[in-house]
Amino acid sequence: MYKMVVSDFCGTLIDSEEAISVSTMLELDRIRKEGILFCITTSKSLKIVKEYNKDFPFIDYIVAFNGSYIFDVEKNEVIFDKGLSFSSIKKIYKLFSNKSLSFYTLEFCNYTGLYKDKDYSEMLIDTLGFIDENKKGIYKINVYAESLKEAKSIIKKLKDNNINVNTYIVEEDEVYIVEITNSSNDKLKAIEKIAKKNKISMKEVLAVCSSASSCNLIEKVGCGCCVANADKSVKKVANEFTDSNENKGVEHLISKYFKSV
Repeated sequence: MYKMVVSDFCGTLIDSEEAISVSTMLELDRIRKEGILFCITTSKSLKIVKEYNKDFPFIDYIVAFNGSYIFDVEKNEVIFDKGLSFSSIKKIYKLFSNKSLSFYTLEFCNYTGLYKDKDYSEMLIDTLGFIDENKKGIYKINVYAESLKEAKSIIKKLKDNNINVNTYIVEEDEVYIVEITNSSNDKLKAIEKIAKKNKISMKEVLAVCSSASSCNLIEKVGCGCCVANADKSVKKVANEFTDSNENKGVEHLISKYFKSV
């Protein structure tokens, strides 16, 4: 019997309209009342996910910025907090200051160039000043590219300059985004922390994901699933499949494994 359900956010729990169906939320509410924990993992910020939980609470834990920030929703408590190092941030900006960039703090996405996060962005006027003011509070940097080849070259340039970070390529609205986070953080480590805190083994975790940043997570849990629209890399390692995020894939999986009495 699974004691915790983990779901990616964008492309998994929410649909293309950035909505969660009422029936899905009711299913999540049902299993939580039965003692099953529900955890969100995302590359997005804590702020974005908390907005969805405001009117109809359905989340126990939020893993934000691909594992860099873990928040206990029920206790309103931060249980892990580790952004990019100040030296890495400075090196990344020096290498890619000629490109479009986004810098993610807990409250805002501050950007330079043509592209920005559509959720809560503010344009940067003094980027170096912003970096200095937020030296301990930048959790993710996005570098934008116009092709997959360019995105891969960005990752190669990071490695060639000995900048030790985690990187994932995401395609969004015909733009390729290189997401950069602290090398010591990922979704798997975050879920391991939450499981340990609640005395749950990883075999008792069911995860449903869509993004490449979740590959190592779904390989290590008791049941690693992916939605039909998941990244190819996720489909290769998943041991179960469900419907797409447009067709309530998470809800169908919950109904299958946690049947109503």
